Amino acid sequence: MKRSLKDANTAFEDSIDALVRGGLARHVAVGLTHSINESSATAGTPGAEGTSATPGTSSSSSRTYRNYLYGKPGADISKAEDCSIVRGSSLAVEANRGYDVSNSQSDVSLLQNDLPNGRCFPGGKPAAMSFWGNNTPLKLDVSRSNEGIMTLQ
Repeated sequence: MKRSLKDANTAFEDSIDALVRGGLARHVAVGLTHSINESSATAGTPGAEGTSATPGTSSSSSRTYRNYLYGKPGADISKAEDCSIVRGSSLAVEANRGYDVSNSQSDVSLLQNDLPNGRCFPGGKPAAMSFWGNNTPLKLDVSRSNEGIMTLQ
C-alpha cells in the first residue's frame, strides 16, 4: 500500500515538474517606472480696436513614478525573494496586529464601548494590554513615524 502511494505521488510530482519545465513557469514582470506628461494652455485675449492681442501661454510638466517593493527599488529586483514576504523568502517579517493600521477604528470602538466597565482606563491610565497585549496600532510610537519606522511603545 505504501509503495503504491509513493509511486502515485512520484508520478504526480513528475508530471507537475514536466509542466513547469515546459513553460508553465514564467518570470514575473515588475514595473519600474511610469511617466506622465502634462501640458496646459491658456487662451490669449483679443486686443481692443487698434491694440494688439495678448498671446496665450502654454506649459508642460513631467512626473515619473518609481516602483518600490518592500522598500527596494523595482530596478534592483533580481529574484522572487526580493519582492515576497511569503514562505521561502529570506525577508524577515513580523506578523503583529499592532502594525496593521486598519485595526485602529475597531480598537477605538472596543475601548469606547468598554468605558463604562472601567477596564480600558483603570486608575486613569490606558490599558490596551488587557485587550491585545499592547499589540494595537493605538500603541504605535508616532515619534519614529517621520523616519518611516513602525515600532510599538
